[in-house]
Amino acid sequence: MIRIPAAVAFAVALTIAVTACAAESSDVSGEHEVNDPRTATGTLISADGQTTGRVEVEIENVTDGFGETSPLATVQFFDLTTPYSHVTLGGSLAPRGDDPCFDTGIRSAGGSIVPAQDGTATAVMPAEAEGNLLYEIVLHLDWTQVDAEIEPCMQPVVARARLTWDD
Repeated sequence: MIRIPAAVAFAVALTIAVTACAAESSDVSGEHEVNDPRTATGTLISADGQTTGRVEVEIENVTDGFGETSPLATVQFFDLTTPYSHVTLGGSLAPRGDDPCFDTGIRSAGGSIVPAQDGTATAVMPAEAEGNLLYEIVLHLDWTQVDAEIEPCMQPVVARARLTWDD
């Protein structure tokens, strides 16, 4: 059995997402060089007002067992409320505007999260691709929560938080 380090698995998932969508956006306003730990904050905004909360992001370079270093983001949620039993964490690596779908574009994935009773949750995700740093945190539904026959997309956005980076 071959064990794949988490950082490599994240990088592979991100590479697949970026490769499939690289032609979608050339805006690199989220472009930053990631060297030292960096932090950002944001407030979740949802179109229907049902999902709310705050996010704090810390990016650190992590070296896996193969000696490969990549920037990973630890995303912490506070005061998170949502009517959904779980939501999926994503990160836009370029501006998306009010796009109601998280199906395309330069993006990162962080897996499913379930808020604790106190409204907290924590997840880790790739923080950078092609020189683009996380621009916003996106919470979306996954394929198990979507009726493909009536939904316009497979990953409808529940809420998003534009990130403000500390200098």
